[in-house]
Amino acid sequence: MPDSIIELRNVSGKKLRNINLPIFREEKVVILGPSGSGKSTLLRYINLLEEPESGEVIFDGKPAGDYYYPDIRKRAVLLPQLPVVVDGTVVDNLKWTHSFGSEPDCGDDFKACLDVVGIAHLASSPASQLSGGEKQRLNLAMGFSLNPQVMLLDEPTSALDPASSRAVHSAINRMARKGVGFVIVTHSYNEALLLADKVGIIIDGQLKQLGLKDDVLNNPVNGVREFLESHKDNNGSGSS
Repeated sequence: MPDSIIELRNVSGKKLRNINLPIFREEKVVILGPSGSGKSTLLRYINLLEEPESGEVIFDGKPAGDYYYPDIRKRAVLLPQLPVVVDGTVVDNLKWTHSFGSEPDCGDDFKACLDVVGIAHLASSPASQLSGGEKQRLNLAMGFSLNPQVMLLDEPTSALDPASSRAVHSAINRMARKGVGFVIVTHSYNEALLLADKVGIIIDGQLKQLGLKDDVLNNPVNGVREFLESHKDNNGSGSS
């Protein structure tokens, strides 16, 4: 078994209690749970935008406190629910990402990053004129260009139509095959079904179940079963 890239050990704070979560390279972990259960807070703890009240966040076997936090935030890139773009072209947005002194994974060939997410043909287009799905893929390319170990996505397809969602899923799968791990927060049962290697269920601040997708979705424990059944009924979309 390979060592985890990042591990949360008995992490508690705000609404979360005793969260244990290992994250591995190339693995896509989808976190499901009701609104207000602490899913977004979990991402902020991994990224160290917030510090837990207790427990440890471990990077490559060492406590997070041993690192310079901005460096960790490049290795565990957190993308917001709504994509953010700046004035200029699509390529200008990638260059802006690196105006903070980062070394791009794709070198000076920013189009290589855009190709991974399927929008290389839009490299010279004004970023502000992209569709919602294209902006989301641009944000994925911006994150990927930082050469992260893990990308943290908060409801990445919640505002997208089905075709745009499929394009985002394809981009995530391609990045995972290039060695990036993912933790993806979503309300969508179908998104977990289509995208996850592992599924975690957070209810009332606790990680009630974590395991391989088929094990969790087909053999849920008590409490998780009721949550999953309700999300199957409404196709897992929207807030709950």
